[in-house]
Amino acid sequence: MKKEVIICFDPGNELTGWCVYDIKEKILLYKHKERNTDVLVKFKNFSEKYKIKEIGIEYPSSYGMASVGQTLFDTCCMCGILCQLSLNFGVKPELVFRKSVKMFLCNSVRAKDSEVNFRVREYFGEDNTIKNPNEFYWNKEIEENEGYKYCSNDIYASLAVLCYLIYPHDILIKNEKEQEKNKISKELQYYLGM
Repeated sequence: MKKEVIICFDPGNELTGWCVYDIKEKILLYKHKERNTDVLVKFKNFSEKYKIKEIGIEYPSSYGMASVGQTLFDTCCMCGILCQLSLNFGVKPELVFRKSVKMFLCNSVRAKDSEVNFRVREYFGEDNTIKNPNEFYWNKEIEENEGYKYCSNDIYASLAVLCYLIYPHDILIKNEKEQEKNKISKELQYYLGM
C-alpha cells in the first residue's frame, strides 16, 4: 500500500523549494531546495513511489509593478511545467498565491518572509537541530530520500503552502482565496479543472 502524500512547491527560475508530506503520519518524507531539472525528475519518481492526493504550487501574481524581469517569466514557465506534470499524474494542482498564504498565516499581505517562516514553525515546531531533534522535519525516510537537512526560505515557502492546504480556513480566507482564483484566466482555470 502506497503512502498518501501532499506535495508542495515554491517554484523559482532556477531553484525550487519543495516538500512531500505524509498525510497519515503527519511528517515530511522529503524537503529540499534544488535545481529545477532535478525537481522534475524526482517529482516523477515520487509520483510512482507515493499516492499523491494533493499538489500545491505557489503561483506568482502581479503586484502592480510596471516592469518585471526574465526571472519571473522563467518562474511562470516552471509553474506551468509543474501543473502539466500534476495533471499527467492524475492530480489537479492547487495554485496558491503568496498573498493568500500571508493572509492565512499572518493576517496581513504585507508580512515579511521571516514572519511567514515564524508562523510555519508555530504550526510544525522548530526546525530539526542536533540538540532538539524534530521528527516532523527529519526522519529516517527523509534520510533515505536525501532530504535537505535544514530549512531555507524556499523550503519554508513550500511548507507555508502546505499549511495553507492542510489547515482549515476561516470564511475571510475562503473569500480571499476565491478572489485570487478569479484573477486566473478562465481558460487556465478550465484546463486545470479549477
